[in-house]
Amino acid sequence: MSGIKCVYEGNLGFIGVKGAGSAMVRLLSEQYSNLYVSDYDSETEIDKDNDFIVTHSPVEIADACDTVLVYFHNPVDLTDAVLGNNGLIKGKKLKTCINLSTTDVKTSTSISSRLSGVNVDFLDSPVKWKESDLEAGTMTAMVSGSKSVFEQFFPVLRTFCKNVFYIDEEAGHAQIVKALHNLMAATSMAITSEAVILGVKAGIDPKRLLNVFIESPGAHLGNVVDSKFPNEILTRNFNWGATINIYNDDVKRAVDYADEAGIDLKLGKAVRELYATVLSHGYMDQDITRLACYYEQMAGAKILPR
Repeated sequence: MSGIKCVYEGNLGFIGVKGAGSAMVRLLSEQYSNLYVSDYDSETEIDKDNDFIVTHSPVEIADACDTVLVYFHNPVDLTDAVLGNNGLIKGKKLKTCINLSTTDVKTSTSISSRLSGVNVDFLDSPVKWKESDLEAGTMTAMVSGSKSVFEQFFPVLRTFCKNVFYIDEEAGHAQIVKALHNLMAATSMAITSEAVILGVKAGIDPKRLLNVFIESPGAHLGNVVDSKFPNEILTRNFNWGATINIYNDDVKRAVDYADEAGIDLKLGKAVRELYATVLSHGYMDQDITRLACYYEQMAGAKILPR
Protein backbone atom coordinates (compact mmCIF):
# COMPACT_ATOMS: atom_id res chain seq x y z
CA MET A 1 0.00 0.00 0.00
CA SER A 2 1.35 3.42 -0.87
CA GLY A 3 2.39 5.83 1.83
CA ILE A 4 3.36 3.18 4.37
CA LYS A 5 6.89 3.50 5.68
CA CYS A 6 8.47 0.03 5.91
CA VAL A 7 10.81 0.28 8.87
CA TYR A 8 11.42 -3.41 9.55
CA GLU A 9 14.89 -4.38 8.39
CA GLY A 10 15.30 -7.97 9.64
CA ASN A 11 14.45 -11.10 7.65
CA LEU A 12 10.68 -11.47 7.39
CA GLY A 13 8.99 -14.85 6.94
CA PHE A 14 5.51 -15.99 5.85
CA ILE A 15 3.91 -19.44 6.18
CA GLY A 16 0.53 -20.56 4.88
CA VAL A 17 0.16 -19.17 1.38
CA LYS A 18 -3.46 -20.16 0.70
CA GLY A 19 -6.35 -17.88 -0.10
CA ALA A 20 -5.69 -14.46 1.41
CA GLY A 21 -2.15 -15.61 2.19
CA SER A 22 -1.18 -15.44 -1.48
CA ALA A 23 -2.26 -11.81 -1.68
CA MET A 24 -0.43 -10.98 1.54
CA VAL A 25 2.77 -12.55 0.20
CA ARG A 26 2.49 -10.51 -3.00
CA LEU A 27 2.02 -7.24 -1.12
CA LEU A 28 4.82 -8.02 1.33
CA SER A 29 7.21 -8.94 -1.48
CA GLU A 30 6.55 -5.58 -3.13
CA GLN A 31 7.82 -3.72 -0.07
CA TYR A 32 10.27 -6.06 1.64
CA SER A 33 13.31 -7.40 -0.20
CA ASN A 34 14.21 -9.77 2.63
CA LEU A 35 11.04 -11.93 2.52
CA TYR A 36 11.14 -15.70 3.04
CA VAL A 37 8.13 -17.88 2.18
CA SER A 38 7.60 -21.53 3.16
CA ASP A 39 6.17 -24.10 0.75
CA TYR A 40 6.10 -26.89 3.34
CA ASP A 41 2.41 -27.60 2.64
CA SER A 42 2.27 -29.91 -0.40
CA GLU A 43 -1.06 -28.37 -1.49
CA THR A 44 0.48 -24.93 -1.75
CA GLU A 45 1.90 -23.68 -5.02
CA ILE A 46 4.36 -20.81 -4.82
CA ASP A 47 5.22 -18.58 -7.75
CA LYS A 48 8.99 -18.93 -7.55
CA ASP A 49 9.46 -16.06 -10.02
CA ASN A 50 8.38 -13.63 -7.33
CA ASP A 51 10.88 -11.65 -5.33
CA PHE A 52 11.24 -13.78 -2.21
CA ILE A 53 13.26 -16.70 -0.90
CA VAL A 54 11.54 -20.10 -0.74
CA THR A 55 12.08 -22.38 2.27
CA HIS A 56 10.69 -25.85 2.89
CA SER A 57 9.65 -26.08 6.55
CA PRO A 58 8.65 -23.85 9.47
CA VAL A 59 11.89 -24.61 11.33
CA GLU A 60 13.91 -23.65 8.26
CA ILE A 61 12.15 -20.31 7.97
CA ALA A 62 12.57 -19.71 11.74
CA ASP A 63 16.30 -20.41 11.40
CA ALA A 64 16.51 -17.64 8.79
CA CYS A 65 13.99 -15.05 10.02
CA ASP A 66 13.59 -12.86 13.10
CA THR A 67 9.87 -12.48 12.46
CA VAL A 68 7.39 -14.90 10.86
CA LEU A 69 3.75 -14.26 9.93
CA VAL A 70 1.46 -17.31 9.82
CA TYR A 71 -1.93 -17.67 8.12
CA PHE A 72 -3.97 -20.89 8.26
CA HIS A 73 -7.62 -21.87 7.99
CA ASN A 74 -7.76 -24.12 11.06
CA PRO A 75 -6.10 -24.41 14.49
CA VAL A 76 -4.62 -27.85 13.78
CA ASP A 77 -2.46 -26.63 10.88
CA LEU A 78 -1.56 -23.47 12.78
CA THR A 79 -0.48 -25.39 15.88
CA ASP A 80 1.55 -27.84 13.83
CA ALA A 81 3.35 -25.06 11.96
CA VAL A 82 4.23 -23.22 15.16
CA LEU A 83 4.65 -25.94 17.81
CA GLY A 84 5.13 -29.17 15.80
CA ASN A 85 8.27 -31.28 15.46
CA ASN A 86 9.47 -29.06 12.61
CA GLY A 87 7.64 -25.99 13.90
CA LEU A 88 8.73 -22.41 14.27
CA ILE A 89 9.41 -22.97 17.94
CA LYS A 90 12.44 -25.09 16.96
CA GLY A 91 14.05 -22.25 14.98
CA LYS A 92 17.25 -20.59 16.15
CA LYS A 93 16.62 -17.02 15.00
CA LEU A 94 12.91 -16.42 15.59
CA LYS A 95 12.03 -13.52 17.89
CA THR A 96 8.42 -12.72 16.93
CA CYS A 97 5.48 -14.77 15.59
CA ILE A 98 2.46 -12.92 14.18
CA ASN A 99 -0.68 -15.04 13.81
CA LEU A 100 -3.02 -13.79 11.07
CA SER A 101 -5.32 -16.83 11.35
CA THR A 102 -8.82 -16.88 12.78
CA THR A 103 -8.82 -19.56 15.45
CA ASP A 104 -10.04 -20.09 19.03
CA VAL A 105 -8.88 -18.54 22.28
CA LYS A 106 -7.47 -21.82 23.63
CA THR A 107 -5.20 -22.26 20.61
CA SER A 108 -3.94 -18.68 20.75
CA THR A 109 -3.23 -18.72 24.48
CA SER A 110 -1.50 -22.10 24.21
CA ILE A 111 0.77 -20.92 21.39
CA SER A 112 1.49 -17.65 23.18
CA SER A 113 2.45 -19.47 26.37
CA ARG A 114 4.72 -21.97 24.62
CA LEU A 115 6.49 -19.28 22.61
CA SER A 116 6.93 -17.11 25.69
CA GLY A 117 8.78 -20.04 27.27
CA VAL A 118 11.49 -19.76 24.58
CA ASN A 119 11.51 -15.92 24.62
CA VAL A 120 9.52 -15.45 21.39
CA ASP A 121 6.89 -12.70 21.26
CA PHE A 122 3.44 -13.58 19.93
CA LEU A 123 0.98 -11.19 18.31
CA ASP A 124 -2.53 -12.55 17.74
CA SER A 125 -3.82 -10.70 14.69
CA PRO A 126 -6.74 -12.39 12.86
CA VAL A 127 -7.52 -10.66 9.58
CA LYS A 128 -10.99 -9.98 8.22
CA TRP A 129 -11.47 -9.73 4.46
CA LYS A 130 -13.64 -10.28 1.43
CA GLU A 131 -12.43 -11.06 -2.09
CA SER A 132 -12.15 -7.45 -3.23
CA ASP A 133 -9.86 -6.68 -0.27
CA LEU A 134 -7.20 -9.18 -1.38
CA GLU A 135 -5.87 -7.44 -4.46
CA ALA A 136 -6.41 -3.98 -2.97
CA GLY A 137 -4.64 -4.81 0.29
CA THR A 138 -7.52 -3.41 2.32
CA MET A 139 -8.03 -6.16 4.87
CA THR A 140 -8.73 -5.44 8.54
CA ALA A 141 -6.67 -6.77 11.45
CA MET A 142 -7.53 -6.99 15.14
CA VAL A 143 -4.43 -7.36 17.30
CA SER A 144 -3.74 -8.48 20.87
CA GLY A 145 -0.35 -8.92 22.49
CA SER A 146 2.48 -6.71 23.68
CA LYS A 147 1.76 -3.04 22.88
CA SER A 148 5.42 -2.32 22.13
CA VAL A 149 5.68 -5.31 19.78
CA PHE A 150 2.46 -4.22 18.08
CA GLU A 151 3.84 -0.72 17.54
CA GLN A 152 7.03 -2.16 16.07
CA PHE A 153 5.17 -4.30 13.54
CA PHE A 154 2.27 -1.97 12.79
CA PRO A 155 3.87 -0.94 9.44
CA VAL A 156 4.18 -4.61 8.44
CA LEU A 157 0.47 -5.21 9.09
CA ARG A 158 -0.42 -2.04 7.22
CA THR A 159 1.24 -3.51 4.13
CA PHE A 160 -1.95 -5.48 3.48
CA CYS A 161 -4.45 -4.01 6.00
CA LYS A 162 -6.30 -0.74 5.64
CA ASN A 163 -7.47 -0.86 9.25
CA VAL A 164 -5.43 -2.22 12.16
CA PHE A 165 -7.08 -2.20 15.60
CA TYR A 166 -5.09 -2.82 18.77
CA ILE A 167 -7.25 -4.53 21.42
CA ASP A 168 -5.06 -5.24 24.48
CA GLU A 169 -2.17 -7.40 25.70
CA GLU A 170 -4.15 -10.62 26.30
CA ALA A 171 -3.54 -13.40 23.76
CA GLY A 172 -6.85 -14.56 22.31
CA HIS A 173 -8.73 -11.30 22.85
CA ALA A 174 -8.34 -10.37 19.19
CA GLN A 175 -9.95 -13.70 18.31
CA ILE A 176 -12.94 -12.85 20.52
CA VAL A 177 -13.33 -9.42 18.90
CA LYS A 178 -13.23 -10.99 15.41
CA ALA A 179 -15.90 -13.52 16.39
CA LEU A 180 -18.12 -10.86 17.97
CA HIS A 181 -17.81 -8.65 14.91
CA ASN A 182 -19.02 -11.45 12.66
CA LEU A 183 -21.76 -12.39 15.12
CA MET A 184 -23.13 -8.88 14.66
CA ALA A 185 -22.67 -9.01 10.89
CA ALA A 186 -24.37 -12.41 10.68
CA THR A 187 -27.28 -11.21 12.80
CA SER A 188 -27.68 -8.05 10.71
CA MET A 189 -27.76 -10.09 7.51
CA ALA A 190 -30.35 -12.47 8.96
CA ILE A 191 -32.74 -9.87 10.39
CA THR A 192 -32.54 -7.75 7.23
CA SER A 193 -33.37 -10.81 5.13
CA GLU A 194 -36.37 -11.48 7.36
CA ALA A 195 -37.60 -7.89 7.14
CA VAL A 196 -37.17 -7.62 3.37
CA ILE A 197 -38.80 -10.94 2.53
CA LEU A 198 -41.79 -10.01 4.72
CA GLY A 199 -42.09 -6.73 2.83
CA VAL A 200 -41.83 -8.49 -0.54
CA LYS A 201 -44.46 -11.04 0.52
CA ALA A 202 -46.76 -8.14 1.37
CA GLY A 203 -46.26 -6.74 -2.14
CA ILE A 204 -43.74 -3.96 -1.40
CA ASP A 205 -40.93 -3.13 -3.84
CA PRO A 206 -37.70 -4.23 -2.05
CA LYS A 207 -35.73 -1.31 -3.54
CA ARG A 208 -38.12 1.21 -1.97
CA LEU A 209 -38.10 -0.75 1.27
CA LEU A 210 -34.30 -0.62 1.43
CA ASN A 211 -34.34 3.12 0.74
CA VAL A 212 -36.48 3.58 3.83
CA PHE A 213 -34.12 1.41 5.90
CA ILE A 214 -31.07 3.30 4.67
CA GLU A 215 -32.51 6.72 5.46
CA SER A 216 -34.02 5.70 8.79
CA PRO A 217 -31.40 5.73 11.60
CA GLY A 218 -33.46 3.41 13.79
CA ALA A 219 -33.40 0.62 11.20
CA HIS A 220 -29.98 1.22 9.66
CA LEU A 221 -27.79 -1.89 9.68
CA GLY A 222 -24.64 -0.63 8.01
CA ASN A 223 -23.49 -2.26 4.80
CA VAL A 224 -26.25 -4.88 4.90
CA VAL A 225 -28.89 -2.43 3.69
CA ASP A 226 -26.75 0.06 1.77
CA SER A 227 -24.36 -2.38 0.09
CA LYS A 228 -25.08 -6.12 0.41
CA PHE A 229 -28.77 -5.93 -0.51
CA PRO A 230 -28.68 -3.28 -3.28
CA ASN A 231 -25.40 -4.41 -4.89
CA GLU A 232 -25.52 -8.17 -4.49
CA ILE A 233 -29.08 -9.39 -3.81
CA LEU A 234 -31.28 -7.07 -5.87
CA THR A 235 -28.85 -7.52 -8.78
CA ARG A 236 -28.67 -11.31 -8.16
CA ASN A 237 -24.86 -11.12 -8.19
CA PHE A 238 -24.47 -12.85 -4.78
CA ASN A 239 -20.76 -12.11 -4.76
CA TRP A 240 -20.01 -10.12 -1.60
CA GLY A 241 -16.86 -12.19 -1.10
CA ALA A 242 -17.31 -14.03 2.22
CA THR A 243 -19.10 -17.35 2.73
CA ILE A 244 -21.97 -18.35 4.99
CA ASN A 245 -19.87 -21.04 6.68
CA ILE A 246 -17.20 -18.48 7.64
CA TYR A 247 -19.85 -16.43 9.43
CA ASN A 248 -21.29 -19.63 10.90
CA ASP A 249 -17.91 -20.55 12.42
CA ASP A 250 -17.54 -17.17 14.11
CA VAL A 251 -21.14 -17.19 15.36
CA LYS A 252 -20.45 -20.54 17.02
CA ARG A 253 -17.21 -19.22 18.52
CA ALA A 254 -18.95 -16.16 19.94
CA VAL A 255 -21.72 -18.25 21.54
CA ASP A 256 -19.10 -20.67 22.92
CA TYR A 257 -17.28 -17.74 24.53
CA ALA A 258 -20.56 -16.64 26.10
CA ASP A 259 -21.28 -20.15 27.41
CA GLU A 260 -17.82 -20.31 28.99
CA ALA A 261 -18.46 -16.94 30.64
CA GLY A 262 -21.85 -18.08 31.96
CA ILE A 263 -23.81 -15.65 29.76
CA ASP A 264 -26.97 -16.86 28.05
CA LEU A 265 -26.95 -15.25 24.59
CA LYS A 266 -30.55 -15.92 23.55
CA LEU A 267 -30.31 -14.02 20.26
CA GLY A 268 -26.80 -15.36 19.58
CA LYS A 269 -28.02 -18.93 20.07
CA ALA A 270 -30.96 -18.28 17.77
CA VAL A 271 -28.58 -16.96 15.10
CA ARG A 272 -26.35 -20.01 15.59
CA GLU A 273 -29.34 -22.30 15.08
CA LEU A 274 -30.43 -20.33 12.02
CA TYR A 275 -27.04 -20.57 10.30
CA ALA A 276 -26.78 -24.27 11.08
CA THR A 277 -30.19 -24.76 9.47
CA VAL A 278 -29.20 -22.74 6.40
CA LEU A 279 -26.02 -24.79 5.96
CA SER A 280 -28.03 -28.01 6.25
CA HIS A 281 -30.12 -26.82 3.29
CA GLY A 282 -27.12 -26.89 0.96
CA TYR A 283 -25.60 -23.44 1.43
CA MET A 284 -22.11 -24.57 2.48
CA ASP A 285 -19.46 -22.37 0.81
CA GLN A 286 -22.17 -20.10 -0.62
CA ASP A 287 -21.71 -16.32 -0.47
CA ILE A 288 -23.18 -14.71 2.68
CA THR A 289 -25.65 -12.75 0.56
CA ARG A 290 -27.29 -16.04 -0.49
CA LEU A 291 -28.74 -16.20 3.02
CA ALA A 292 -31.54 -14.18 1.45
CA CYS A 293 -32.18 -17.10 -0.95
CA TYR A 294 -32.98 -19.34 2.03
CA TYR A 295 -35.71 -16.90 3.02
CA GLU A 296 -36.91 -16.75 -0.58
CA GLN A 297 -37.30 -20.53 -0.54
CA MET A 298 -39.36 -20.39 2.65
CA ALA A 299 -41.57 -17.56 1.44
CA GLY A 300 -41.98 -18.67 -2.15
CA ALA A 301 -41.05 -15.19 -3.35
CA LYS A 302 -38.09 -13.45 -4.98
CA ILE A 303 -36.44 -10.25 -3.74
CA LEU A 304 -36.52 -8.43 -7.08
CA PRO A 305 -37.04 -4.70 -7.77
CA ARG A 306 -39.88 -3.73 -10.06
